[in-house]
Amino acid sequence: GQDTPNHVGGAELSATKDSSGSLSGIAKIKDGEQSEVGRLTMTGQWPSSGLVSYSATLTDSKNNEELIKITEGKISNLDGTLNKAATLHISSEGSLKKVGSGDMSVYHGKKKLGWHVLANNEQDINFLDTKMEVKHPTDSNADVKIDSFKLAFDTVMKNPESVSEELVKATAIAQNQNQAASGQIAAFSQGKALFSASGTAKNTSTEKGMAAKVKVDVIGEHELLNAVISFTNSGREVTMDTFTQQNSIVVKDPSKGTEILRVTESGSRASGVLRSNSRITRTGDSGQTEQVSKGSLNVTMTAAEYSCSYSQYDHEDRQVFNGFGQVTPPSGASEVTFETMTGPYHIRVYDPSPSRIRPVVDLSGGAAHTNGILDLTSVLKIDSDTPSANVTMKYTHQTALYGFKVDVTNADSSVLVINSNATNQGQAVSFDSMDVQGTLNVYDAAKTLLSLTGSGSNRNNDGSVQISGSMDGKGIDTVIALGSSSKQYDLTVTAKERVTSSTAKNFAVLALTMTNKGQAVKFESMDCVGNLSLIKVADFLDTSGSAKLKASIRDNVYQLSSTILNSASTAVLAEQITLEDKPKHKALTVIADIPDAELKINEWLKVSNGIVDSEVYPGFKEVFMGAGADVKVQQGGAYVDVTTKFAFDESTMSWATHEKVDMSTYNSDKSKSPVAIADFRFQDFAFSKNVAVTKFDSEMALDDVSKFDQTKFIEAVKATLPTAGSSARTNVVVESIKFKVEAEYSFSGTVSESIARTSIAATAGVPESAVIVTIGRRLSDGRRLAATKVSAVIETDNKEAAVVITAAAADKDALQKTFQARGMAMSVSVTKEPKTKIEVTVAIVSEDAAGVTAPTKEALAQQVSTQLDTTVQVETKNVQAPVTVAAAKPQATSTTAQAARGNSDRASKGYCNLLLLAPLLAGGALLQ
Repeated sequence: GQDTPNHVGGAELSATKDSSGSLSGIAKIKDGEQSEVGRLTMTGQWPSSGLVSYSATLTDSKNNEELIKITEGKISNLDGTLNKAATLHISSEGSLKKVGSGDMSVYHGKKKLGWHVLANNEQDINFLDTKMEVKHPTDSNADVKIDSFKLAFDTVMKNPESVSEELVKATAIAQNQNQAASGQIAAFSQGKALFSASGTAKNTSTEKGMAAKVKVDVIGEHELLNAVISFTNSGREVTMDTFTQQNSIVVKDPSKGTEILRVTESGSRASGVLRSNSRITRTGDSGQTEQVSKGSLNVTMTAAEYSCSYSQYDHEDRQVFNGFGQVTPPSGASEVTFETMTGPYHIRVYDPSPSRIRPVVDLSGGAAHTNGILDLTSVLKIDSDTPSANVTMKYTHQTALYGFKVDVTNADSSVLVINSNATNQGQAVSFDSMDVQGTLNVYDAAKTLLSLTGSGSNRNNDGSVQISGSMDGKGIDTVIALGSSSKQYDLTVTAKERVTSSTAKNFAVLALTMTNKGQAVKFESMDCVGNLSLIKVADFLDTSGSAKLKASIRDNVYQLSSTILNSASTAVLAEQITLEDKPKHKALTVIADIPDAELKINEWLKVSNGIVDSEVYPGFKEVFMGAGADVKVQQGGAYVDVTTKFAFDESTMSWATHEKVDMSTYNSDKSKSPVAIADFRFQDFAFSKNVAVTKFDSEMALDDVSKFDQTKFIEAVKATLPTAGSSARTNVVVESIKFKVEAEYSFSGTVSESIARTSIAATAGVPESAVIVTIGRRLSDGRRLAATKVSAVIETDNKEAAVVITAAAADKDALQKTFQARGMAMSVSVTKEPKTKIEVTVAIVSEDAAGVTAPTKEALAQQVSTQLDTTVQVETKNVQAPVTVAAAKPQATSTTAQAARGNSDRASKGYCNLLLLAPLLAGGALLQ
């Protein structure tokens, strides 16, 4: 009920099974008054042999009438075969009548998969017979595998009341063997063909592709679809790096067999450059063919450049879209990474009308990221040569400084200026220990609408920020207060209008509460609920409203949802944002719904973390990137429906756009509504030859760990490898990195080993499991440390954390205060200054069958010192001789082969997926 819960029903259950295998059970179904309205009874046998027999009856208790009854029920699961059978009776005109029976078998063994289902009518005459079987194509004793199988499918369905009348019949066969697959399917109704389809696919070292044909019988037999997709390489091996592509898709009118639509595409890739051209044509009733659209795509993916350009044209070859984005390494760097990159982008959308020359939308800008500083710029022009908006943004993320600056201007004046930063008295910035300050100004035609200045700090679980300024010429004061305990954080933001000190009133209040299911609140694991209230205050705020907020962080998934309500408590905007930071990928989804405008937006981005184990196909590796937007507007009878999707992974790349616009308010000729679709695909299986893998561990000692650079270390290893006499591809992969901070201390008193480990971990800001304590001298009982020496090793897999830990490990005063907080007064001295060692596990993958010998420690030390521009001591250990790994094929299931393949291009392509869209998305986000 709305006010109080009411009991509306329930059930009382009981069941028994005795030692002989006899089964019995009863379920009494009751209404809200606890009166029995129905009863389900079951009896059966479950012997040790595993064959279960049963019968069940559903009874209407009030009328004492049997409604449904199952008899001759049997279930077994023996020797890889699941069998079920039963006969069904249903009440009709006051008595039970048999409606039919059925029998189902499911095979689930390694050598045979499939099913067989039979259904009989009330006279026990079969009216449905469907079966499917999958087995090895030539050897009945061999296991079924994805790259070696044969499938047969057959279904016949008749009219249950007249079994002589055949309703549907369908057959299908498929086979995959020796890197070639084929299949065909046909369906008939009452003896007349409904459709038939056939297809082939091959994947040899010199050719990859597929062909498909579909026929539909409406009046006679006519072809509906004919598609051919092929990848070749002039008789040589087809790889992701080198191929030629020819695709065609033809759609025909099934009633006439005449062509109505054709999609053609040609493309190639060599030396890291992909080029593709596509064209869509349609044929009218008169037989005249005309172009619908065409597109051109160019993609460059090399270590020193990632770029993408795409142009789209309408039916009269007038350009309707042009986009370009590029990232290259900044000065002094040789390889693009997300941390070291710079590049421009430019997007233009044109009105295809002959009278329009300039782009309707022109968005350009660039991005640069180096030394912990990300700079983004965007310039937006809308149907004008004059910029409608200029946006610059700088984000600084360094150990001791976090800063954010934004400047937005239009053609006349500034629109938005933000400048904020967080510091911590020269130490590493953290949420628990920082100082913040910032300014925010919003303008309209040179008039200041909002001007705020604030500063504050957060330390010892107690923080506050004071903000003062003006809104539309009226004074405001804001106080942000943070109260916290180990299990709950409370954040309150109160904004007051400042007319006079005696008449100040709240006009906005935000309250947030953060918890973690009774555990300690952590940034990586928390729930947050909150409310925002806007209160109408005299001439200051002329409306009231509210917002409901909800957020959570679990397993590196960040979710935020909000609903904005007007003064009548009616929702005017609902939004949900989800960010995933998973080991294999990162993803962002934004969903917005504006009911008044009948506007719905769904945007998403998903990027793999380099080459990873496939999330879709177990046993395979992939690198993928996808982005999409779905925007729908419908208001007053006019509508805009725009869907854009871009997807890229190691085996496929596709870009598809669809725009559907009601042109009635712009152009009386609705046939000119823009519709454009483009689709591009290519395949690759990385190292297609057998490869040899050489592994070794290296240990380096640096005085300044911040100078370590993984990309430069990889280049150093590459520089030690032989370069002459072989054209085989070779790649260097870093499998793991550990930073170990070593220090020694002297204590004036006696301390237990566990206390030493706990105190050192707390001072360094790491979990106890990351600290290893070594005893210098023990007391006679062997459990306590003497007042002499303690050695500690603190481990982390993050370079920035290692820098902070090294500084913390040298702070004897902080360590001494940690002991004092535990009631142990003693002096502490650092007898050996902290040093950081870096342990790296390296794999060298080569197509040379002999493999590559691991470098000597002398050669590696010389190259690492050169790359890092500092003297580095290097030791190599656990050196393994080259191990040959079989080539990775698309149907392969060998995890060893796939692991080698997955590492093949990580150094050169690990960040391509993100960088290819980064400038475009950054500009779009700022525009939005």
